[in-house]
Amino acid sequence: MVAEALRNNLALQAERFAERRSAPEVGEARGLFFPSITLDSRHSKQDGTLNLGDLLNPAFAALNQLRGTNNFPTNLDLTLPLAHESRLRLTQPLFNEAIRRNYALARTRFAGQEARRLAAARRLAADVQVAYLSLAAARSAAAVYESSLALVAENERVTERLLAAGRVRRTPCIARGRAERRGAAARRGPRTGERGGPRAEPDTGPSVGHAGRVDPGL
Repeated sequence: MVAEALRNNLALQAERFAERRSAPEVGEARGLFFPSITLDSRHSKQDGTLNLGDLLNPAFAALNQLRGTNNFPTNLDLTLPLAHESRLRLTQPLFNEAIRRNYALARTRFAGQEARRLAAARRLAADVQVAYLSLAAARSAAAVYESSLALVAENERVTERLLAAGRVRRTPCIARGRAERRGAAARRGPRTGERGGPRAEPDTGPSVGHAGRVDPGL
């Protein structure tokens, strides 16, 4: 019964979902301690910028003419900054207090959510156990009450026989017992007789009780 309540309770399921949502936050905060790689790429259209090729190409052409070779390039295009630039950046944090505090906060939040789930589970289990014990106590009390009604009925029958024989004095106790039995029958619902109709309690005459004195000759 407790296991079924823990499995199907909606409030406890909400606590489980909240705990599952906080778990990835811990992994994300821990990942900030590891190296990160960033790739940057840029392509720019430039106009009117400095081109070093305009200075070097004539000088290289003169050197080639003097030496009679083509060892030096004469078509250089060295525009600064470069029109296309790509960079790969590797970053490893050595000390960052913000990362450490963020990780500690994520772990604390996850631990708190886990504690809330466990507390809710313990509270639910205790409520189920208390309800089960209350139900068992109510059933036991009802069984004791039902068994006592049979004893009251038998005591009433014996007292009526003694009254008919003139061996007891009249007391109001038997009326009280009859009223208790009829009240219990009304709470249980009408009893059906042989023809299906309600069966009334027999009226046995004047009210006498079981506390009267009995003739010692019985």
